[in-house]
Amino acid sequence: MGMPEYTVVTARAAEQFRELSGTVHTTSIPGFLDQDEAVGRYWSRLAEIFPDYQFCLVEEASGTAVARGHSIPVAFDGEWSSLPDEGLDWVLEKGFLDNADGRRSTVYSALYIVVSDQYRGSGLSSRVLAAMRQIGREQGFSHLIAPVRPSMKSHYPLIAMEEYCRWQNAEGYPFDPWLRVHVRAGGEVLHSCPRSMKVRGSLRQWEEWTGMEFPGAGSYVVPGALAPVTVDNGNGSEGLYIEPGIWVLHRLL
Repeated sequence: MGMPEYTVVTARAAEQFRELSGTVHTTSIPGFLDQDEAVGRYWSRLAEIFPDYQFCLVEEASGTAVARGHSIPVAFDGEWSSLPDEGLDWVLEKGFLDNADGRRSTVYSALYIVVSDQYRGSGLSSRVLAAMRQIGREQGFSHLIAPVRPSMKSHYPLIAMEEYCRWQNAEGYPFDPWLRVHVRAGGEVLHSCPRSMKVRGSLRQWEEWTGMEFPGAGSYVVPGALAPVTVDNGNGSEGLYIEPGIWVLHRLL
């Protein structure tokens, strides 16, 4: 039997995309990331404002959506080394502000790629990344940037991201599987974005989000997090999570 064939459905087909994207689910991304301020402000409007850059990968034979890709165009004319520490938060907000102000987009940025849990490990992440790269070419961009969330970093939350992104496997590729996909597709690992996302909440909220207790001030390793959650705000009534990421650059032309 041959490999399944897939097609790309963008949010330009609004109703179809909405139905398909709602069937793509994963437990690999912790739910508390939805509480990030920039995500809360902008994410629900991505399909409306940037329909050509949100898509589902659909298995042609069954019509099943197996993955989603989210991305956004931005205006950026700096050096790649100056991509900011804020990562996903920066690119998400900047894309919307640039669009509102009528600034011409000069680069295309990935936001998230999600593969449904039942299809993880089947090589689909590389297919989704390839589709995202192709969308960038079709839209006339020569570069794709990505504030990557390394898929195995949550297993090593106490290791600094700068150190983690230097780890390699026996073949000389990045140790992290998701970084490997990017590098094998031609991506170049640039540098960390240590404040890619930020989630702040009361201890009661963190208990609801994680199923853990936070008895006092300190640093807590929580399921799915890439770095510890810090509880240290006067009387220890609030928790702060700052998620690091890694900037990766793809040359599309």
